[in-house]
Amino acid sequence: MIFELEFRSDAIEEIKERINLEFLRQEDKDFLINILEGILSNQEEIDNIIKSHLQDWDFERISPVEKSILRIGIYELRYYKDTPPKVVINEAVELAKLFGKDKTPEFVNGVLGAVLREYGV
Repeated sequence: MIFELEFRSDAIEEIKERINLEFLRQEDKDFLINILEGILSNQEEIDNIIKSHLQDWDFERISPVEKSILRIGIYELRYYKDTPPKVVINEAVELAKLFGKDKTPEFVNGVLGAVLREYGV
């Protein structure tokens, strides 16, 4: 969902409709809506957090996959709080392994680890 919005920022209502598919349990739907709306509501701050942890790298050069994974991870670390931080980082790294390039897991782990250390969440 977050990745799709990188390319289709006007698709939010369409995405929300897909979340309401019958095969999802209500608690899963609620979780997805919470994450989606939370990231969108806090995206500027989340992106600023990402930018503040980039070393010699430009935010615009980060791939949409990396941005999406980092936005989800930072949202969960800073705002959601129901998932233990180590689980958030581990899940983000696993997503990076599946969908990113060779260096994406290390990059995601480094940024989220720095966020965790800075904010002590």
